[in-house]
Amino acid sequence: MSETLVSNSGTQFTSAEFKNFCSENGHIFSPPYHPQSNGQAERFVDTSKRSLLNLKVGETLSEILQTFFFSYRTTPNPGLEGYKSPAEICLGRELRTSLSLLEPTVPERSLDINTTMERQFNC
Repeated sequence: MSETLVSNSGTQFTSAEFKNFCSENGHIFSPPYHPQSNGQAERFVDTSKRSLLNLKVGETLSEILQTFFFSYRTTPNPGLEGYKSPAEICLGRELRTSLSLLEPTVPERSLDINTTMERQFNC
């Protein structure tokens, strides 16, 4: 369970039992009719809605959501420690994406051009 949870003051959070649970577990309510105070959640909802508008012919809702969540979870987030992606924080490693496959591999030990030419010439 997270240390703090922020939500709006929607009707689903109005029962006395749930309010008691929330106060015991660090749940904070944002002011009613002020979505800016719950900015991260509102931004996520906006981003996900925009991705649903990009439906391609033949794609199912399930495929679109899988693509969206994979992209979202593998994108580095400046709000997270070390500018890491949510997947990297949860799994402890970076996930391979089509973009990471485009990166050129750098040899562990870089050689200057003269050394490389010598090795090729002296074989």
